[in-house]
Amino acid sequence: MRADDLLAAVFPEQQACPENLAAGDISIPNHPLIREVMKDVLTEAMDIEGLERVLHGITAGTIKCLAVDTPVASQFFARDSER
Repeated sequence: MRADDLLAAVFPEQQACPENLAAGDISIPNHPLIREVMKDVLTEAMDIEGLERVLHGITAGTIKCLAVDTPVASQFFARDSER
């Protein structure tokens, strides 16, 4: 019940009937929990600053993208169970 109450406090639209929701994108509420999760995901888990540097490097031409066909799968994309 407490989890439902927290969900209703953070995402009140999620408690509404689907027929009453507006079509389109889901608005992200301005809530402290949401801000903390977004910060953690974008900075700690994803390294958004590093991604921006790579994208700017590709756009500026300082990073070259090269596609290579290899006979075996790349180790960079191997799953943990395949290593």
